[in-house]
Amino acid sequence: MRALNAFVRTHVTFTSSHRQRWLLARLEFRCLDTQQQQLIQTLRDGVAQRLRHIIESGITQRCFIAVYVIALIPRMLSMFNELGSWHCPGSALPLSATVGLHTKMIHALSPPAAG
Repeated sequence: MRALNAFVRTHVTFTSSHRQRWLLARLEFRCLDTQQQQLIQTLRDGVAQRLRHIIESGITQRCFIAVYVIALIPRMLSMFNELGSWHCPGSALPLSATVGLHTKMIHALSPPAAG
């Protein structure tokens, strides 16, 4: 769970600090040559693979409920990456609360407590 919390905190903090990053990255990606595009895609795939490893490890350790990880990862990353489109520095919701909100949403993967 610690690894997932760190991933969420880092990704949300970075994304909110670089609000136009994804728009510019999408626009500029088309202008790159094939080799450059492959390098960028390798970086993106590495981030997805790290998150996938965290989730799969959590499932194995029974920290998370079993989910279809291949479908989950792109959706989680989309949620993190689009943060800049609705959160802005100085808004009513401070960054720490935004990180907390995302962390709680991701913790929905945790199995319910036995009781």
